Amino acid sequence: MLGCPTHEQRLEAGRLPRHRHGSAYVSLLLDGAYGERGPGGRWPVEPGQLIAHAAFECHDNEIARPGAWIINIPVPARMSLPPVFTIEDPDALIVAARQGVPVLGYLRPVSVVSPRNDDWPDALAALLRRRPVSITRWARETGLAPATVSRGFLAAFGVSPSRYRLENQLLQAMRLIATTNAPLAAISGGCGFADQAHFCRTVRAASGYSPREWRVKSIQDDAMQDW
Repeated sequence: MLGCPTHEQRLEAGRLPRHRHGSAYVSLLLDGAYGERGPGGRWPVEPGQLIAHAAFECHDNEIARPGAWIINIPVPARMSLPPVFTIEDPDALIVAARQGVPVLGYLRPVSVVSPRNDDWPDALAALLRRRPVSITRWARETGLAPATVSRGFLAAFGVSPSRYRLENQLLQAMRLIATTNAPLAAISGGCGFADQAHFCRTVRAASGYSPREWRVKSIQDDAMQDW
């Protein structure tokens, strides 16, 4: 699990293995290009685009030659942003981030970038983001062997379909915990967890916090920061 203070980073060409950050942040690509695979889909990221990462989200990256240059900017866990988007004045955001002054006013999306949708793994991922899927049934309906679906999805996204679904359930639940006053039991059931115990174990395994502790921490962190 990696923390993410504001900093500029040069990424070498090659694969950046799957990793999890302990705080929410956005990455602005300054130069170069790379691909990102995360719970929201697969994106080829271009200069000037921003990638929003939720707290405790898992993703990996494929950095194109000759490498990429990014600036990572922390944001509140309670802030809602599209996964990949553009803003009106990225240069002003860069200046503000480098000077350490509040930046949230610059993070107003003017366009939202859609994830890849050019192969069956992308279609399956979009479905898994909405609801549980029987891989055997889905494979039969699409004319593929279940083993082919499992292997192909793993190759495309770096995780199995079931793991991908669970990670999306987790992020949805943690976002609701941080941004609403809904009862935790209602969040657990609404996000599709089998029971409250499974919900608590999953949140703690990913974050180190119980659902109740995460709600308190999100509120406290937001109140303490000058965003």
